[in-house]
Amino acid sequence: MSNGVHPVIGLVRKFRSYGLSGIAQAMNFVAMLIPILGRQMDQLTYLVVPLALSGLLCRAVTFAYPGRYLAVPDSLVRTASSTAFAGLLTGTAVLLVAAAALSGPSDYWAGVVAWGALLTFTHGMYFAAVAVVTRERRIDVYARARIVYGVINITGTLIVVFLVPFREGLVVVAGTITLVGATVMLAGTTDRIIPAFVRDVTSLFDRGHRRYLALSLRATGAQLLTDLAFQIQAFATPFLGAYQEMWAVALRLTGGFSGLAQQVVAPGFEMKISDAVRRGDPGTVRRWTLRGLWSSVVLAFFSAVVVVAAVVFAADGPDVTARTLLCLGVFTLGSLVTSLVTKVPYITGRDSLCLVWSVIRPTILGVSLLTLSDGPLLTAIAVAQLVSAAAFVPLVLLPPADTVPHTPSPSRERKSTWKARR
Repeated sequence: MSNGVHPVIGLVRKFRSYGLSGIAQAMNFVAMLIPILGRQMDQLTYLVVPLALSGLLCRAVTFAYPGRYLAVPDSLVRTASSTAFAGLLTGTAVLLVAAAALSGPSDYWAGVVAWGALLTFTHGMYFAAVAVVTRERRIDVYARARIVYGVINITGTLIVVFLVPFREGLVVVAGTITLVGATVMLAGTTDRIIPAFVRDVTSLFDRGHRRYLALSLRATGAQLLTDLAFQIQAFATPFLGAYQEMWAVALRLTGGFSGLAQQVVAPGFEMKISDAVRRGDPGTVRRWTLRGLWSSVVLAFFSAVVVVAAVVFAADGPDVTARTLLCLGVFTLGSLVTSLVTKVPYITGRDSLCLVWSVIRPTILGVSLLTLSDGPLLTAIAVAQLVSAAAFVPLVLLPPADTVPHTPSPSRERKSTWKARR
């Protein structure tokens, strides 16, 4: 019997996997709306800072593992995984120490930082697991994990909103779904990250690990600054005055579409691009990058229409003007127009240029936040988002750097493992 899979069967499997991922993302959209329908605004408010803290740190403390891992040669897979997990443990421990230090001056902020530590660990594991299934081309495993994620998300959110409401409820749900999702994904892959850490725990400071860490610093800095720029947008909410409600609607929906793009659709493009980079095939890299970019443009325009319509439906008053709606539409376009190719500069080894872009973007947003408020701040954020997205496009289209090693991918060992599992 042949080890190959009939093309039609392969297509059905792929369609089923992507279909399951789409259903799972729909579940997460529903879960996102439940707290608003249940009027649990205290839970939503409390979730903001721990979630922002984890969003800022969860990828940086793994040394940009979600992007770097997709392009490292097979010989560095174990080193990358063990280093990432060591960094995640260290970052989580530092946050817990900070929480303990804050327990005297402020129990509230001690709790916020402690929950932030939990979410940093669980989100860090989740995004690391996504990188592993992407590299190993296990879209079936990813789809299964997303279904579990979606079911637990809806169930858990319903429980903490309607049955057992408590202030930290949505934080607990956010930590649970990401940890369970990561566990499901890593259970179905060859590289399970934690075993790599256990095997390398006595050699984490050897020359190989130190060299990998040094080569990851630029990507780590770029990742941290990129995430900082996104979190600044969330922290701008209190300074928007009468526009806060409209901004909150735009942020929540844009975040939902961004999750759809980066967690469901993007891995399919990233698999093709990262494989082509490791094979040394720049033509295929550019072709799939352009496909991802044009798909992002379509998604961005569709999302902008939905966001504007939702704001018109949910908000009222004299501040719902054409200028306000234009700003929110522009912001949505800028947020999503490169959403399917955000990892490409890391995959193609363009970390240095990406770092420069990542410094300029939060700087502009930070200056706007410090000097403006209300309508002018909303306009500045929208313009900065669109300009930074336009500046990112040339980085995405650059060919792979010569420093990216060319290795056969998938490896023979991983191919044989997949075949044996089938």
